[in-house]
Amino acid sequence: MTNTISKRLIYLLLALPLFIYSCNDDDDETIPVLEYDIKSFKNRAHGVVSDSSFVTGVVIGNDASGNLANSLYLQDSTGGIRIYIDEDKIYENFVLGEEIKISTKGLYFNKDAKNGVEIGGYDEGSGDSSYRGITETEVRNHFTRTGASNTIEAHEIFPTTVLSDTLVGSLVKINRAQFVEVGMSYAEAGDEPTKRTLEGPTGGTKYVFTNASANFASQTLPNGQGSITAILGKVDGEYGLYINEVEDVELDEPRTDYNIFYREDFADVKFKDTEFEGWQNIIEHGKISWMGESGYVSASAYYGGVDAAQNVTWLISEDPISLSGYSAPKAELMLRETTPSLTEPHTLLEIYISETYNPDELEIDKNAWGEPVAVVKSGDLKAQAWTPLEDIDFSAYANKNVYIAFRYVGSKITGATSTFNLNYITFYEE
Repeated sequence: MTNTISKRLIYLLLALPLFIYSCNDDDDETIPVLEYDIKSFKNRAHGVVSDSSFVTGVVIGNDASGNLANSLYLQDSTGGIRIYIDEDKIYENFVLGEEIKISTKGLYFNKDAKNGVEIGGYDEGSGDSSYRGITETEVRNHFTRTGASNTIEAHEIFPTTVLSDTLVGSLVKINRAQFVEVGMSYAEAGDEPTKRTLEGPTGGTKYVFTNASANFASQTLPNGQGSITAILGKVDGEYGLYINEVEDVELDEPRTDYNIFYREDFADVKFKDTEFEGWQNIIEHGKISWMGESGYVSASAYYGGVDAAQNVTWLISEDPISLSGYSAPKAELMLRETTPSLTEPHTLLEIYISETYNPDELEIDKNAWGEPVAVVKSGDLKAQAWTPLEDIDFSAYANKNVYIAFRYVGSKITGATSTFNLNYITFYEE
């Protein structure tokens, strides 16, 4: 009996959404109330919400600046979502940092693959044509202030970061970014948002969408480099940043324009690929090679098997990279560590350079590569966050042709099972 109760308790704790029960005094029936986190709510079916469900989040965006007209954005620890409200001056009632609870029964969950997801109102009629903003009366009936307040930490990204729908509706902070359209304003007149381009000094682009109704629309784009905190949106299938307040634009550092002469961003790599164009994927020890993800590659010993003393795998450029004509070449890598394991010996990612590597010899001789030019061990990177490994000095290889290699060293036996992701490699000169 004890085991049965324990199993049932575990199932209840793991079930999403969490079921909470309340009593109806009129007929003494128990009515199920579903308390969703935002990520779970966003996975529901498109259409009118018919169950007695609630979603709770902290206000991360409103219409105070005019850029997010008819919009309230809520976020919790799992994600963010837009609430479409058919009224002005939403900011007077819902301030940033305030926690709001919404009874979603009778509202409409609009799931649009091209423009993200949101909660709005609905009139009886034919299909999506009856979708509308939530009215003032509905706000009074469906929205409750919990009395709590909180600060949501923005998810840090870069111009090179691979984005997904998971982050749409959430607060993000893009770092090491600068505008391309220097001297132009944030937005031009018109009903559609104006798209401006952010670039990184070593590559990558992201977009900023600004509506003409924003109180900063006519301001000139700043000329510097730095960070912007904004809400990630989606317009016609394209991701873009919506600035909540112009004070969230902090491009105060000097602008940087590097001469980029080599870049690999693994843009065509798909999930579970093991063959990458232009690269050799070679196992030195163990069973697990480098694996493809969506737009990046990864290496891990997590699934290496308990019988593997080590899992060592190499990713090597198939053709040499020409540093000819560059007296002070540098490189930058974008890395991420997931499922971090901080036990010793640490999981390692070693970066090597060779002038003499022969890609036709598939037997790896580590000694032939000499000492690594850089080593990253588990715990060096912020967990789950893309982190640039910057300004790797390759001036010793100026005017030469070189091969670059990434060697992952882990072990299931010792617990050194951290996963390292590689998003891009860029060679440049300042």
